[in-house]
Amino acid sequence: MAETDLDRANAARIKQLDTLDKLAQRFGQSLSTALTRSLTSGRQLDGVLGSLGTRLAGTAVRAALKPVRTGITGLVNSLLGSAVGADAAFARGGVLQG
Repeated sequence: MAETDLDRANAARIKQLDTLDKLAQRFGQSLSTALTRSLTSGRQLDGVLGSLGTRLAGTAVRAALKPVRTGITGLVNSLLGSAVGADAAFARGGVLQG
């Protein structure tokens, strides 16, 4: 039986989910280890959780703003690209079009 585009897409999704699962497990292990080390070194639980919350919030904000940054960058590049193209046409004796 021939492999279809749908089969390849499903295989890619399964691979991505497996990767995400492994990353989540490692994150959980790292978090557990970090909490254990912090608590055994004498830090208070509320301080540990507070710093953890701050770091997670910062990470979430950066992740949320990444698409916005990408969109703005694309818009600026598009505007600059069309402006450069218009200037080049004018330099060749053409008419500027906006």
